[in-house]
Amino acid sequence: MNKRILVLGDMGSIWSKLFIDNVLLHEGDEVVLYPLWGVEDPFASFYADNHVTVYRDSHRLPLIGKIPKLRLWVRNRLNLRDLRAMGPFDVIQTNYLVPKSLFLSRGLKTESNRWVCSFWGSDLLRASDHTLRVCARLMKRADKITLHKQEMQERFERAAGTALSPKIVQLRCGIIGLDALEKAKTQTTPARCKEHFGIALNTLAVAVGYSAGEEHRHLPIVKELSKLPDGILRRLTLVFQMNYGGHREGYVQEVAKEAGKLPCQSVFVEKFLEPDELALLRMACDAFILSNPTDAYAGALQENLFAGTIALIPKWLRYPQLDELGVDYVSYD
Repeated sequence: MNKRILVLGDMGSIWSKLFIDNVLLHEGDEVVLYPLWGVEDPFASFYADNHVTVYRDSHRLPLIGKIPKLRLWVRNRLNLRDLRAMGPFDVIQTNYLVPKSLFLSRGLKTESNRWVCSFWGSDLLRASDHTLRVCARLMKRADKITLHKQEMQERFERAAGTALSPKIVQLRCGIIGLDALEKAKTQTTPARCKEHFGIALNTLAVAVGYSAGEEHRHLPIVKELSKLPDGILRRLTLVFQMNYGGHREGYVQEVAKEAGKLPCQSVFVEKFLEPDELALLRMACDAFILSNPTDAYAGALQENLFAGTIALIPKWLRYPQLDELGVDYVSYD
């Protein structure tokens, strides 16, 4: 029997789209999506074509617009009222765990439905201990809490204790990008992939991060690279994948301006890439610089390694699974 599932997550995230496409729609379930960060969405046509209902917040609240905390309190309760009217739901799937998403989910939890909370990465690894304790209190009625590596569970338990540990499931998800890469390796070459993205064939292509989020530290990396001799820089092409993530207006342009000061080619990928074309981008790059403050074994890192790219990983990020497998990478301070 098909289920009605409410997903609370980032509407503009490729991960939300892939989760809905490959897990929920694959089972024939009816999906309602509550966007945690507005409705600006590169996947609007996908949701419309697949009959995913997207919640639209139409509450303007002009009288309390200048009182942020009160506006948030009222908006959350109005959203909760709307979601209850759209229900009932058989399953509540909370992706990206923050107090707002958990408050709404808790308000929709009943004895007859199931509530699954999923930590994906930065919502756990970059959250303060106080925020995680607040989240733990809000998740008491959850049926299951998922995350995908032991370090994440240890981080949660250090901050919030072990009362919820019996509900935690370490869920390791597959990466469809690896299938696309395996296919691409039989059909093309790195040189052709470079040509596809306009990367000079006589240069080493260096991918800097994998999204437009400032946490990828593009500007500090460009600053460090500027210290290299011009002769070395001219042999490089910097590749910036800026086709998702990021919330500060003008940030991509700022990175482009600074990168433009270097005596090397820079390529900015700003259009969304389906898995087959993303595989070409991974194959086009010779090196990949990761510089995030935290990371939960990102799919982009795994894709780059699978493509044969040299990964440069900061020492503050630990990947015991790579060490156990004997995977080589460059560690830097």
